[in-house]
Amino acid sequence: MSGSTASAQSARQSKPSLETAFGSGSDAWITERFRYAGLITIVDATCAVDEFDTTPEAQAQVALADVLLVSKTDLALRTQLETLEQWMA
Repeated sequence: MSGSTASAQSARQSKPSLETAFGSGSDAWITERFRYAGLITIVDATCAVDEFDTTPEAQAQVALADVLLVSKTDLALRTQLETLEQWMA
């Protein structure tokens, strides 16, 4: 399965958890107090590319994110950062 196909499939599987919290049929207590404004995902620069290659859930989190924050850039090797940048492009 190609990376983009796996990512799309994982995104479809992950979407129900967002719908559980904020979709129709969600708990009234939650929907009265909160509104979904977006998904922020933190990407660990030191291991992200390996995770993306082996974990469809990681691909889905990135695919669904409205905002990506890249952490540990000070600890990552230059090659890791370059690979991550290419993967996210």
